[in-house]
Amino acid sequence: MSDSRPILIYDAQCRLCVFSKKIIAQWDTKCHIRFLHFQDQEAQRLVADFASASAAGSGFARPVAGCGGIASEASRPQHQMDAMWLVDANGFVSSGVDAFRGMLPSLPMGQVVELIFKLPGFSVFAKRIYRIIAKNRIRWFGKHHCMQK
Repeated sequence: MSDSRPILIYDAQCRLCVFSKKIIAQWDTKCHIRFLHFQDQEAQRLVADFASASAAGSGFARPVAGCGGIASEASRPQHQMDAMWLVDANGFVSSGVDAFRGMLPSLPMGQVVELIFKLPGFSVFAKRIYRIIAKNRIRWFGKHHCMQK
């Protein structure tokens, strides 16, 4: 990766995902985060690296070819677009709520928002809600047909 900014990978065919990306891009007033949609060729190469690293291991964090980071079980091919992904500047990969939390240090007032996640039980609650919304996002919010970065 020649650009050292964290990369947020999202589903450009999901209305909720595109809307969320727009909100995050507006919040990112200093352009610290780079955005790629899953349908982009560069994102597909990164995702293929995550998936192959995930399939090779036992479920623990492990290096990802091409970016020196880690992949999680959520990066298996059948789960690739179930959540937004963040590849941080060091090449480490996170998804869903963890990806959101990983972006916070790059965003204005993100450290303040991070305090909410320190409340007892909030992270577990947020992950459950995220999984429910992610599973139903197309049914509830529809498809987005105009793909753009």
